[in-house]
Amino acid sequence: MNRCSLNLLLQQDESAIADGRSLIVLDPRLSDAYYNLGLALQGFHDLEGSWFHYSRVITLVPSQPLAYLNRGSIGFDKHQLVESIRDSKAALMLDPSTFQAYVNLGNALKEQNQISAALRAYDYALILMPELPDALSGKGLILLESSAFDAATDCFDEAIRISPLDAGFKYNKAHLCLLKGDYAMGWPLFEWRWQTKSMRGEKGPQRAPDAPLWLGKESLQGKRILIWPEQGFGDALQFCRYIPELKALGA
Repeated sequence: MNRCSLNLLLQQDESAIADGRSLIVLDPRLSDAYYNLGLALQGFHDLEGSWFHYSRVITLVPSQPLAYLNRGSIGFDKHQLVESIRDSKAALMLDPSTFQAYVNLGNALKEQNQISAALRAYDYALILMPELPDALSGKGLILLESSAFDAATDCFDEAIRISPLDAGFKYNKAHLCLLKGDYAMGWPLFEWRWQTKSMRGEKGPQRAPDAPLWLGKESLQGKRILIWPEQGFGDALQFCRYIPELKALGA
């Protein structure tokens, strides 16, 4: 078991998976082996596999709050919001200090459009851990959608201060800046979208292949420029009106 845990700490997920499966063969009731295997599979984004192993932990040790916490997070990723809310609440019943469970709960409630309840969940998380960037960002998104731009800015700025390399927080602030008409700050921040989890996934939009990005600095006179539909049809239709302007620049 120690080697399995060590491999997880060293982010050697493949070794942790092999060790965990070996331990389960030796002792099918070893809950820690199921838990570590769930963590390793979650690292590989194997949602079904990690869900199964966390469920085995809960069957063997119903008082394990971290198993509920992690299964709740996976439930959100699987868009199973009812299950995510149930597991997050179960984790909090077992350990009210599990601040990440409040974040998971807030995320799921927000997706269900239970805005007041989601905001309370984020606030509880911040009471337990004032410098919790995920809670700050989640709260900021609710404030943004409520047009409370100044308060949302404070949340996003604090999240970025705590985790300056997190692309998601900068992407959220980009939307805020663009809504406010602050294009000078908003468009550069919007470039962080390529580093976010949703954009890096296999189902996410892809960059144009083997094409350098044009940022408006080089002359287009006598050159060709590839117009690449990055996201949905709505964005493509909105921005195609700028094609004549590119042609006017000599492309």
